[in-house]
Amino acid sequence: MDRTLETFLTIQKRQLDDARNLQSKLKEELREEREQLRFSKKKEVELENRVKSLERVLRDVRATWEKPLKQSKILQFRPTITQRSIARKNKKTFGGQEERLEDANSVD
Repeated sequence: MDRTLETFLTIQKRQLDDARNLQSKLKEELREEREQLRFSKKKEVELENRVKSLERVLRDVRATWEKPLKQSKILQFRPTITQRSIARKNKKTFGGQEERLEDANSVD
């Protein structure tokens, strides 16, 4: 009976050592995964910050270029007051019909 008890205890001790080794391996793997997760999250935050920064720069560049474009479009499609007044001076209304002064003066 003493021999069977020793064998039983030896087997139990070996199983306990195996379980401890497995536990330490799993603990090490878990630690590595946590480090990788921290690194990934840190990298993700860095990339998000970089994207936000690039979006700000892009907005600034667009605003810089859109303002002159809008102004040039406004100048192209909206004549100045002096151009309008010159156009009005060249027109004369006769009975609801507009006729250019130049055309009226050039009678054959």
